[in-house]
Formats: sequence, C-alpha cells, structure tokens
Amino acid sequence: SRHLGIDIDYDKPIKGTHSIISAGYRGDFHLRTRHYLTENFDPGSQAYINDDTASNNIQYLDNVQGAYLDFTSYIKDFRYRLGLRAEQTETSFNLYDGGSDYHHTYINLFPFVSLDQQLKDHSRLHFSYHMRIDRPGLSELNPYIYYNDPYNISYGNPSLKPSVTNDFQLGFSRFLPDGKFGFDARLRYSHQGDISKQITEVNSKGIAEATYKNIAAGNSYGGHIYIGYHPLQSLNISLFAYDNNTAYQLTDTFNVLLHNSSSIGGNANINYDFSKSVSAEVSLNYDKATTGQGVGYESFRHSVAVRYTFPGNKLSLNLRAIDPFHQSNNTNESIGNNFIIDTHTNNKSRHFSLSLSYRFDRIGKNNGDKQEVGNGEEHNRYNGGGCQH
Repeated sequence: SRHLGIDIDYDKPIKGTHSIISAGYRGDFHLRTRHYLTENFDPGSQAYINDDTASNNIQYLDNVQGAYLDFTSYIKDFRYRLGLRAEQTETSFNLYDGGSDYHHTYINLFPFVSLDQQLKDHSRLHFSYHMRIDRPGLSELNPYIYYNDPYNISYGNPSLKPSVTNDFQLGFSRFLPDGKFGFDARLRYSHQGDISKQITEVNSKGIAEATYKNIAAGNSYGGHIYIGYHPLQSLNISLFAYDNNTAYQLTDTFNVLLHNSSSIGGNANINYDFSKSVSAEVSLNYDKATTGQGVGYESFRHSVAVRYTFPGNKLSLNLRAIDPFHQSNNTNESIGNNFIIDTHTNNKSRHFSLSLSYRFDRIGKNNGDKQEVGNGEEHNRYNGGGCQH
C-alpha cells in the first residue's frame, strides 16, 4: 500500500473588515495491491489444493484531487461562511488473473453554507448545508469470493458508483462560561442518491450470496442531543443520544425486498476526581440499528478506567477495562423474497489495557487561546466536499 498526500492552504484577511477569503488544494493518491490465495483440503491426498477460481491478484488505484474557495465574515453577532469545492476522482481496479480492468473518472462540485447567530444567555443558533460524497472502499469493490461456509458466500462489486448526499442541519446550543452546563441539540435532514447496500440473495442451489449494489435513493431525518453537567469541581457528567431514520426509494431492477432503516443509541460518561492524583471514569454505550434487508443489531458496552497522576503532573498511569462483566450477544436477521436468515453470535472477550504516558508541555499555563464549543462550525475545510473514503 502506498499513499501520497498534498495540502496547500491560503488565508487572506480583508483589511477594515471581519472577513477572510480562503483557498487551497488537496490531493490524495493511493495505490493498493492485494494477493488472495484460496486452498481447499483434499481428503484423498490429505493436502490443501489451490483453488484457481477463488484466487486472484488485484491492484487498486484511487486518486482524488480537489480545490476549494470560501468566504467567511461577521455582521455583529451573525457569522456566515460560503464556499465551493471542486473534486476530480480517478479510480482503477485491475484483476491480473482475470484480465479485467475497471476505470472510472468523474468530477463533482460541492457547495457549502454555514450560518451562526449568537443569542442572549450564551446561546447560539446554527444552520448548515453541505454536499458530501461517499466512495466505495476496497472491500466493497473487490470481487474476490469469501466463503463463510458452503452455503454463505460474499464478494464485492467493482462497478459500484459513489453516493452523493445533500445534508441540512439546524442546531441550538448553550454553554455557560463557568463550564457547569452545556447543551447542544441538532435536527438533520439529508437526501442521498445511488445508495449502495450489501444485499443477500439465495440462488437456485440454495446458496446465500451477499454483495454490494447501488439499489436506491433515500431521505434521512433525525437528530441528536448532548447535555454536559459539571456540578462539582471534581464531578463531570455528560449524556448523548441520537436517532436516525431512512426511507428508501428503489432505483434498480433487482428483485430486492428493501425496508426502511433506523438507528438509535447514546452514551453516558461520568468522571470523578478523588484527589489531585487519582481520578476515575465510567462509560456506558448503547446502539441499535436495522438496515434495508431487516438486518439488525443491538449492542451494549461499558468501560471503567482509573488514572493515577504522579507528582509534577507529567507522568500518569492509566488502567482501563472494557466490558469486564459483560458478554455481548448479537442477533441479525436478513429477510428476502424467498428466504429468512438468522445469525446469532456471542462474544466472550474482555479487554484490559494498561498505559503509561508522559506530557512534555507545561501544565497550568494559560496561553490565552479560547475554544468555542458546540457552535456547529465545520473547522475542516474538506467537510463540505469529499476526500472521504
């Protein structure tokens, strides 16, 4: 695997105003090579025999180049940012053994708008619109057949197209200057085209084949809520919850039974300082989702961490336990026109980590920098466009 990245950014403040013009270029150049060898055990010879039909060598080229231009300014308590990004994408997927070559080149334009209004009582109202692109990755494109068992196989689709999304967000936030309370709520609506999903179909031999297809467009809506509470100097509590729903509109001719999808979840974190040297953290996470073919999962994870900071505030020892008392159980169900597949998994693993860290910077010095939290501003210039893989 080889990667080359090039970034060039330029900012020009406009004299006599609160405005800035920004421009730049970014290039990401990736070259990946993979070698796949499949062998089947032969009981007669008691040896593994190479399966040429399931082995292959591939080379994947993924080059993305983009240029952006944006304008940021203030009018009293109102801040706005407007911009446009242009991208050229070049992908090439070569199957050496099969002699196949898939080459795609396309250009996209991504506008973005961000509006912020400062309100009274340390509150802020935010609106944003941007376009983004989701490109299929190597695992989704690779046609190499993976045999889960004789009756369940999966493979990628090198003809997958990228998916472009128009995303709208409206948010309200309030963070008190003393840091004791913070609140952030967002509503989101988006339209996505050429959605790719892993679709399972059962063929005439009773074998379940799973692969990726551009099968639908979709409208998504949802939101999230964040609450941070710091009642004591030694106690910090944060809560986060989200909900998202997608309604699909089939766009291909495949005989696919597709359902609307939804996901909900959240997390809770509690931090407590027993002393200047000893602190603890408890984290709870819950996620539940269903996708287009009724495949669902539900997970609950928790972790406990303890940190000891040595005198001088530079050296610290951290002990973390992830799911120390819990075994995760997942149940997935795939529903098609002529089949129902239930999959049950049980994970009995428990994770423990011990780390030692040392800080070289000075502790307790105020450099005068202020960080705005929860204003919804996209600080990454490339979020309005692509360069996402």
